[in-house]
Amino acid sequence: MMNEDQIKGKWKEIKGGVRNLWGNITEDELEQTKGNMTSISGIIQKKYGETKEAVKEKLDDLMASFDNETDKTNFSTDSYQRRPVDSNMDHSSDKSTNY
Repeated sequence: MMNEDQIKGKWKEIKGGVRNLWGNITEDELEQTKGNMTSISGIIQKKYGETKEAVKEKLDDLMASFDNETDKTNFSTDSYQRRPVDSNMDHSSDKSTNY
């Protein structure tokens, strides 16, 4: 489950996901919730007549789609290995693509 800081960091994306699932929810309504999932759930239940359980399940799935391991704040840097750049390497045979 995402923590409050992660929700704030991905708020624009989360709002877009909510609006994709429940298109009649306005931007203003979502902004008024300030990312509070209970408030968002209440708005959805009121506008769409969905059960609390159904809304919770959909919101949980939506939030899980934004929750990934790279966003965790308590990770160990031991799992990341970096190779130093070798400035003496000859890159003339490297094929590069211009985008």
